[in-house]
Amino acid sequence: VSNCVYERNLDGFDGCCFLSNVQDELKLQTIDQLQQKLLRKLLDDEKLEVGASVGTHKVLKDRLRNKKLFIVLDNVTDEKQISLLLGEAGKELYRQGTRIIITTRDKKLLDKVVDGTYVVPRLNGREALELFCSKAFSTNPDNMAEYMDLSNKFVDYSI
Repeated sequence: VSNCVYERNLDGFDGCCFLSNVQDELKLQTIDQLQQKLLRKLLDDEKLEVGASVGTHKVLKDRLRNKKLFIVLDNVTDEKQISLLLGEAGKELYRQGTRIIITTRDKKLLDKVVDGTYVVPRLNGREALELFCSKAFSTNPDNMAEYMDLSNKFVDYSI
């Protein structure tokens, strides 16, 4: 869902970045590497090196503050991930019109850092079955009829 929202809303922004599955990415790389990936994408500068010097951070803040950005952080599991990726300064770091979407299963993580939340409604039985079948049988749709009873039981259990 978050990727679809991202793809549909890219226009009108000076910089965009979709960080997919932050929790899993942090198993493969450090938070500093993920932050560098985010900044490189937002500032359209693949050679950007984020150092520890105060001067570097001031330049980055100035560059970010002058851009209307669209950021999606997908599957965030810790409040610290948000503050380290988006900066401690929070909203004052970003220009008006910037949009930040954070997906998480823990709504409490967002209480201190967002203006509003949207809870995605649950799928009804028909929608859930359709989604399940499209994923489970995408490589061999001929098997779908054979496993329809089992698929219905799975969907009934999950919703």
